[in-house]
Amino acid sequence: MLGDKATVPAADVIAIPRGTAFKTGDIVLAPWKTAQMFPGTVTAVARFAVTVKWDDGSAPSEVVRAKIAPLPR
Repeated sequence: MLGDKATVPAADVIAIPRGTAFKTGDIVLAPWKTAQMFPGTVTAVARFAVTVKWDDGSAPSEVVRAKIAPLPR
């Protein structure tokens, strides 16, 4: 719910490295419409954003690069 607060253990926090060069096929964690982070695969790369195909089958969407975290393969 909007305005909710929670404590997240440091071990569960994933840093988003700045300047990551994403490429098609990269596995990422990215925000969806609700701003919650979900896993997906990069299917297209643009200057400031990438298109993410979501693992749950939702329609692909464009996400700003600065909000995406790469995940290990």
